[in-house]
Amino acid sequence: MLLWTARLSLIVLATFVLAVPARAQAPALAADPYAVGDVDVDASAMTAAQARDIALADGQRRAFNRLLRRLTLAADHGRLPRVDDLTLVVQGIEVDKERTSPTRYIATLNVRFNKTAVRDLLKKNAIPFSETLSRPLLVLPVYRAAGALTLWDDPNPWRAAWAAIKLDRDAPVPLVIPSGRASDITAISATQALEGERARLNAIAGIYGATDVLVAFADLEVDLGASAERLQVSFRRYGAAGPQVVVESYASRTRGSETDLINRAIVRAVALIEEGWKRDTLIRFEQERRLSVRIPANDIGQWLDVRSRLDAQSLIQRIDVTAVTTKHVQVTLHYWGEIEHLALALSQSSLRLAEVGGFWSLQRVP
Repeated sequence: MLLWTARLSLIVLATFVLAVPARAQAPALAADPYAVGDVDVDASAMTAAQARDIALADGQRRAFNRLLRRLTLAADHGRLPRVDDLTLVVQGIEVDKERTSPTRYIATLNVRFNKTAVRDLLKKNAIPFSETLSRPLLVLPVYRAAGALTLWDDPNPWRAAWAAIKLDRDAPVPLVIPSGRASDITAISATQALEGERARLNAIAGIYGATDVLVAFADLEVDLGASAERLQVSFRRYGAAGPQVVVESYASRTRGSETDLINRAIVRAVALIEEGWKRDTLIRFEQERRLSVRIPANDIGQWLDVRSRLDAQSLIQRIDVTAVTTKHVQVTLHYWGEIEHLALALSQSSLRLAEVGGFWSLQRVP
């Protein structure tokens, strides 16, 4: 144990005194929030070279717009800054599925942007933003029509519509729609999902590697006299923050508008999910705080694993190691924003921040 403490002290010395970046050793815990993928480009010009230049410039511009809209709240999209010289913010481009003709260029781009440059641009324009990416959110689409309740059985146009939605692979909250295989059906029923049976919700979440579950309930009501339809929807999210509920209603004055009502509800739901997540994880540079935290660590590997996860957090500005024992490492976290937001961001890297007996502790969870 003394050897472990001595070896850890040497690592701490190398990391903080010699400024060796621990992040270089960190595993890839999440997607890069400053990368935008699957940008399709198609341009024509007098020559293939000219078409390529036009396509690459257009693709980078559209990727940059996607990035800014993804990082910021919808209320700020109308005042997002423009950049005339994209070389100031683009860090690298990968070209895939490239095809050319004498006058045309077609490809798919993956563009990575410079984090510092984009941050500075948004800060300069006083636009708040979020870099924290959520772990996958499992959606259980429960549907009721003509009194019949269904989750896995067909027809379930509500689940079919969720499964058909096309989201950016870089979305801040990746959505997972279960396939309805035998293990899904065994894990949870429509009634159990609506009643929020936590053991069943945890079982289905475990199958898909999710921590949070969104029970999306849609109830179709038909007014025969008025020849109208109404879709009553409720979204109940179960996770570390506790149940969160949103209820909305969509109406149509025409029969046979079920598909339109469902699509409107899903578009709205996705927007609410992403906006809520970004609002809860905004980097508030004006709120700089620090917190002393004890991290259980019985060996060097355990400490380095936690440290790499801390390094990946955008809300954390700096980490100072203040004490090392045979059983734990004491650190001071310098972070931005509220402690509740810090805890939420850490949970996305499987780290649980908790106050026990007046002291804060941080530990790795499965």
